[in-house]
Amino acid sequence: MNDRGLGHIALASMREVAAVAAAAGAPSGMDIEKRFAINAELGAFRTSMLQDYEAGRTLELGGLVDAVVEIGSRLGIATPMTEALGALARRAAAVRDRANSV
Repeated sequence: MNDRGLGHIALASMREVAAVAAAAGAPSGMDIEKRFAINAELGAFRTSMLQDYEAGRTLELGGLVDAVVEIGSRLGIATPMTEALGALARRAAAVRDRANSV
């Protein structure tokens, strides 16, 4: 969150997820920029997905990424950053798995 470039990506994806949630009738109830700032204040921590990645476990991208993209598509909400993050996460896991199988 404190890396300017990565923070921009995270914030853009958070906005997309919030837009999909609002369009589906489940608004977040908190300003996305405020939520981002709160997350940034937490400092360095390992999310459950990062812990899964580091442990070589399957990433839960279906529920965290694919569902948002699918619902967004059905509701006419574009989710390009969320889609990109999902693709990057899948690629990182594939590279990790390939390296671990050698």
